[in-house]
Amino acid sequence: MFLVCSAPTELLQVANRWATLREKGGTMVVDLVERWSVDQQAEVFSRLSPRPEAPFRIIATSRMSQARLRDEARLHEGLAQWWDNRSVDLPPLRARPEDLAPIVDAMIHRLLRRAIRIEPATWQALHAHGWPDNIRGLRRVLDDALPRLVEDRLRPEHLVLNPLEPPSLQHLADRSFAEMRNTVEAWYLRRLLEQTHGNISEAARRAECSRKVLRDRLRRHGLYRSMPGPIEGPLETTASYARETAAVEGWPGVISMSDEPSMRERSRRAREFLLQAGVLVPRRSWPWPPPPRGRRSHA
Repeated sequence: MFLVCSAPTELLQVANRWATLREKGGTMVVDLVERWSVDQQAEVFSRLSPRPEAPFRIIATSRMSQARLRDEARLHEGLAQWWDNRSVDLPPLRARPEDLAPIVDAMIHRLLRRAIRIEPATWQALHAHGWPDNIRGLRRVLDDALPRLVEDRLRPEHLVLNPLEPPSLQHLADRSFAEMRNTVEAWYLRRLLEQTHGNISEAARRAECSRKVLRDRLRRHGLYRSMPGPIEGPLETTASYARETAAVEGWPGVISMSDEPSMRERSRRAREFLLQAGVLVPRRSWPWPPPPRGRRSHA
């Protein structure tokens, strides 16, 4: 019997399996043991005391070393004696790309019970990802991608990878300097826009560069949208695009009309676009073009 508990609350759900484990033996996996309190670990130890007639194993996973768990008093003494000198340090997934293929094949076989074809571009995308959550992140991506398969082929467009997660340094080490720089720069700019909520001025201040330099780099990686044209089609489908564009462009809630000739058309188009999409609520009527300034002539 193989039993996995990924959260302490699952102890109540598997209470009816304690007797089976004690009588017939098996394996229990305590996932992320540092999230379990010492009392919860003591309950596991008391219920699953080892017996010669029914041998079983208790395996724990942790992002902390066994010495650190003991120093911070996060590990039950009985379990610590079981695991003494039996710990295995497993490097993160990004540090062992040669293990990615067998892990992916095993996960797909477990989920689909059949073999599928994985295209080379898909393998390249998987190897290029950093996987900060290791196996958990890979399992989430595959769980989301497999229901969208067509003709039992896993294509790159089936993968939903978080662009804010860092790329794999091991994969970049085998690339040219230009490819490495472009990949890292694109990831940095995406994180910068996310942290500043699309505010170009704040992003330029944090990057310690001018707005022009930042806009040029964003355009180079396809992260900067130019001024949109008139809305075509139903407004409901363009409201989200208008909000995203307003965030990337750094437009404020109410766009001021500049008197500079080069900015008049841009300001007018921006305001009309946001008004039509329902993002900008009109406060008052804005005459456009503005009335001529100067001395009035009276007849």
